[in-house]
Amino acid sequence: MMRTLEKTSNQIYELLFINFILVFIVILSVVFVVNFCDVSFYSALFVYIPVMLLFFFLANKNIYYGLVILVAIVPIQPLFSMFISQYIDMMGAKVLVSIKESMVFVLLVIACTKNYYKVKLISVDYFLIIFFIIYSIAFVLSDAPLFVRLVSYREGAMIVMIYFLGRYSNLQLKELKLLMLSMFLVASGVLAFGFVERFLVGESFWGYVGALLYMELKFGVDNPGAWVMGGVPSQWYSYIGDVPYRRMVSSIGDAPTLSRYLAFSMLLSIVCYSVIISDKVGKIFIKYVVSTLFFLAMLFSIGRGGLLIALVGIMFFNFKYNKDMIFYIGLLILIFLVYMSVSGYIYSPVLSRHVAGLLGGMQSLLHDPFGIGLGTSGQMAVLYGEQKTGLVEESYVGSLAIQIGFSGVISYVVFMVALIRYLSNTIKFVGGNAVGLISRFSSAFMFGVFLTSFLANSSISPIVIINVLLVSGSIITIREKVEHKYVQLQKK
Repeated sequence: MMRTLEKTSNQIYELLFINFILVFIVILSVVFVVNFCDVSFYSALFVYIPVMLLFFFLANKNIYYGLVILVAIVPIQPLFSMFISQYIDMMGAKVLVSIKESMVFVLLVIACTKNYYKVKLISVDYFLIIFFIIYSIAFVLSDAPLFVRLVSYREGAMIVMIYFLGRYSNLQLKELKLLMLSMFLVASGVLAFGFVERFLVGESFWGYVGALLYMELKFGVDNPGAWVMGGVPSQWYSYIGDVPYRRMVSSIGDAPTLSRYLAFSMLLSIVCYSVIISDKVGKIFIKYVVSTLFFLAMLFSIGRGGLLIALVGIMFFNFKYNKDMIFYIGLLILIFLVYMSVSGYIYSPVLSRHVAGLLGGMQSLLHDPFGIGLGTSGQMAVLYGEQKTGLVEESYVGSLAIQIGFSGVISYVVFMVALIRYLSNTIKFVGGNAVGLISRFSSAFMFGVFLTSFLANSSISPIVIINVLLVSGSIITIREKVEHKYVQLQKK
């Protein structure tokens, strides 16, 4: 028992030390920007370059270090960008927003360089490659403005890069467990900050931080994303009946994305807690106390999408493997429906927009079966394109249908179904050990993401999918190695 606690403590100290180094270099960069740099675009570069150099050094030394930094930086990047928004311009804001994409790309290059011949591709990988090829062709052939095409291309490219980063990182099971622990710890920090910013410091804190200026730089002054309500961005408010309610946004600065991000750790703390901690008391605390806090945070964010992902994930996890949980699943469904009714979502025009986005995309296939090009619809086109009306914004699958046509939708669906099926069937090959449990957990969360992507574009945003795709890709590689060893033993 003492040996286990000591081992866990050492792992946590290692994680804290790695992130301390990154935070220290970021603080030095910001101090330099504030005191010495007058040109706003170069201000962003003076932050971006030192961070990326340090990141490359640590990641090249150990890919695991890079992954830990990546999962830590992704949910806090918006808050960090807000702090220095008064020293940068719109282009500088875009540079800082691109830090997570740059980190993923750098890590993928390092991982492929070191482990390219150690990883054998499977059918799931080929399905994703086909999707990426189709996506790239739509980018080249599109008539949309180049910048809008690029930001739209990022959505699909991040799915591909994050998944293959998980595959080619070639982590050992011990390293994957520790990575999942770091994901949980980072999410717990985001959770704690969410309660602080929502109930303790008030709206004046966000004015000091620079949230409004950051939204203006990110979306443009005239964009709805930069509109003001109650001293904060108007999108931070929702209505329960006719009463406005300020949603919890935490360091992410976006309530729907926060809800979906926390859903991963909520599901982890309920069905996969034994992977990240071995202490009996710790297991009970995580399963019942921490999971409840995640659930409450998702309620305070009014994040129906995140709650739906978590609910669907719990249903998928238990219905497939534990038929005795049907009563509790029914109770969860009832609670969710009551919450949706109380929040007015079922009767609101928001739900209609989500459904209309999906139906509009499907209808477009009748007259444009090959799509009309990347960047012609979807959330990025609405935010950054010149046309603001008549575009599908809320449904990822619907916007995919308009932009890429049948081939895009089919390749996306085939990949997601193949991935979920492969993960859920892992237990048949490796049994109920840690590999099987992590695979079941990943398949359950991916199933929730897949279903909600039919109605919401933010379901596949990098902040939402980064944890689950890294875990999914890594556990597939681990399963492949386990099966290979088993085959070798059988031959002997």
